[in-house]
Amino acid sequence: MTTPARSRVAYGLVGANGSPGPAYQAMKTLITALSGTRFLHAAVLPYEWQARSTPAMVTFGGVRRLINVVWDQGFRPTTIRLPAYGRHATVIWPSGAAHTVSANGRCVVLRLPPATLHSASTPTDAPIGGTPFIVVQTVGLGQAGTPTIAPVNAPSEFAGSAPLLTATGDGETAQVNPKQATVHITTPSGSVTVGGWGPGPGQLLGPSGVAIGPTGTVYVTNAGANDVVACTPGGQVLTTWGSYGTQPGHFNGPSGIAIGPNGSVYVADTLNQRVQKFSPTGQYQGEGPATWPTTVKVTSTNDWTYGYVNGAS
Repeated sequence: MTTPARSRVAYGLVGANGSPGPAYQAMKTLITALSGTRFLHAAVLPYEWQARSTPAMVTFGGVRRLINVVWDQGFRPTTIRLPAYGRHATVIWPSGAAHTVSANGRCVVLRLPPATLHSASTPTDAPIGGTPFIVVQTVGLGQAGTPTIAPVNAPSEFAGSAPLLTATGDGETAQVNPKQATVHITTPSGSVTVGGWGPGPGQLLGPSGVAIGPTGTVYVTNAGANDVVACTPGGQVLTTWGSYGTQPGHFNGPSGIAIGPNGSVYVADTLNQRVQKFSPTGQYQGEGPATWPTTVKVTSTNDWTYGYVNGAS
């Protein structure tokens, strides 16, 4: 016996009369907006019952596009400031309706509505999330990139924080803890921990890659500050190079880093979609195009390849 269509449980995707429901439209909007993109990063509170009005954000990258899906996780409206890549950004609602917002200085400012849905498990008054906004911006080589601003939230607030990053050299190990923004360097003569979250001298803003040079120098990509920090095996800062921008020697969210056989430093300049090459002390030596690079490897002949979240090239 076939169940009549009108008596089937549709779970919000399709109404009793066969018309598409809000969940169906929201899914259609996501599929359309995120088509051709790759997952890059997620920042979401680990426990829904904490009920804090803290923005959640999932980031995707596509060809000349960066997409942030943002929503609030608490009971109060909250404001989020996203780095601006140009004068305008497109904001898409789950319904598919879109409008243009103007950048305020170097940020796109959005007012997120509070959570209106609640958990079915204990406690039942815990928020699941407010209305998500899909923010689409045009990015890429030759365009404006991520301004150097403080992050919306410290990474310790987020679940699923980035794994430890490790590099090894001749009897030396350097391990970056992205959550704490520290570098722990171990040598035969001892160990030292440097860094700490912040913009001050010796501090780091979102370390995202680490490598050890042939002389023992430790190189760290500092994504939040758009620079590279080089320090001795003992933790003393030798030099820092780079700043926000798209010109040679500038960075826009650098991540992976590798050292060539002659000591040259290769940096995955993620949001500028390129890999840059530098001398051991930071002099610019060249670059090549790369689609959303997050890792970089160098061969014995100084040829390089790059990888991204879902693959490699």
